[in-house]
Amino acid sequence: MNSTPYSSYDLDQQRRQLETLVRPQPSPSLIRVLQQAGHAMVRFLTNGQDPVIRKRWHPDGLVWRVYDPVTQQNQRFSSEAELRVWLEGRYYE
Repeated sequence: MNSTPYSSYDLDQQRRQLETLVRPQPSPSLIRVLQQAGHAMVRFLTNGQDPVIRKRWHPDGLVWRVYDPVTQQNQRFSSEAELRVWLEGRYYE
């Protein structure tokens, strides 16, 4: 009679847990390098003339910050409507 205290399911589950423990994890610096390479590729493949828009929370409320690569200026808007007006006007200049 062949009896073991563990079923094949238990052994398989333990094996998977051990594999996740010994599996090498990428270093934070490698992740950072890959992220920077990805951002550089996106900038290369896109026009490069499009404004960069970031939405931020400040003590006085939500603020949209925009960098315009054409004029190399930063803009700050307190409402989405103001931002849209600026964006539309930018294309007619």
